[in-house]
Amino acid sequence: MTGRDMNGGMDVPGRRFMLTACCCAMLADLYFTAVGGNLADGWSWIPLIPYVLLCGALPFRPKTAGLLLIVYWWILVWLPTGSASDLLFSSCLVWGVLSFLLSPWMTLLAQSCNVLLLSLTILRDTSEPRAVIAVLVMQIAATVAGYALRRHRLDDTAREQRLRLRTTQERIAILERNMRLARRLHDDLTNNLASIGMLCEAHLLSCSDPDERLLLTSIRDKTRESVSCAHEVIDILRGQTGPDPASCTRPGGWGQTIRGLVEARQAELRRHGFEGSASVTIDPDAVLPMAVADEIVSLLAEVYSNIRAHASPTDGGFSLELAVSDDGIRLVQMNMCRPDDRTVSGRGLQLHRHIIATLGGTLSTSLEDDVWTLKAHIPKHSPQA
Repeated sequence: MTGRDMNGGMDVPGRRFMLTACCCAMLADLYFTAVGGNLADGWSWIPLIPYVLLCGALPFRPKTAGLLLIVYWWILVWLPTGSASDLLFSSCLVWGVLSFLLSPWMTLLAQSCNVLLLSLTILRDTSEPRAVIAVLVMQIAATVAGYALRRHRLDDTAREQRLRLRTTQERIAILERNMRLARRLHDDLTNNLASIGMLCEAHLLSCSDPDERLLLTSIRDKTRESVSCAHEVIDILRGQTGPDPASCTRPGGWGQTIRGLVEARQAELRRHGFEGSASVTIDPDAVLPMAVADEIVSLLAEVYSNIRAHASPTDGGFSLELAVSDDGIRLVQMNMCRPDDRTVSGRGLQLHRHIIATLGGTLSTSLEDDVWTLKAHIPKHSPQA
């Protein structure tokens, strides 16, 4: 029953399989019928011609051709020259196909008619009752085999439907959760950040102290940046993911973005009393998968946030090196930690470690003698990008 659905449709491999099975069954039937002497008369071949044609149509119209074959087989059996053992293999094949395609009640009805017909055949000709009974047993066995395959296919179909239903329900649950998160982000986080920015704007109108104005401007710009990032997260939660992660960056554009980010974060740390060096080595013509480029930008933002939160501004500062080579992207960052720092959660780096691992890279951290070291390596053409 390869390549067959429950509606009787059949693909090309299924038709080839069924056509091969029909040919083998017909050749076996014709051989044993000829050996038995039932085709000694040349005219005895004529009734077999429609039967052979219907067998050829079985792979293309299995239900229609199958029912016609059974009815025609009944007619052949009742002919004066007919015998129940004639065309045994092809008739068993047809019963198996019909029991696979038809409903159990229709198959039971057709098989009941078949039992009645063969019983009448025994009453008409008592010379070969064992042969008729053997034919009936083989046809019933073929019917049971076809029904077993039907049940197996129905179970597989029901299992696939349950799996699709469960997957759909899970996707709906994830979508509903994401929509709730997007609503909370918009109603709580972005509104509060916007309020902070408006307060900074109001104080800037009446503030004359240069240092205070610089601080308020920094707070305002940071809140605007945070609102923009929150909106990007909201769009992702709503299913608007932006560029395809499998797409690539434009030559030169990604490098400018990285340098601009590093320069801005370096300037921000200097305003807060941190001293450190940053080295960025990028080929101007470097082209990276979008997923890799996004992760590098996100990891740099996380690294600079950790420097500001945990590094010591007085004990040696910090250093950062980023290089893009044929071997991939390498990032090394070091800084002295504050002795009294206890606010370490590690959630951000755990997320980045997981993402980098899916991209085929590694991220490792170490802390020795209050020196924090972070090393990351991402292939330029990772399998998941």
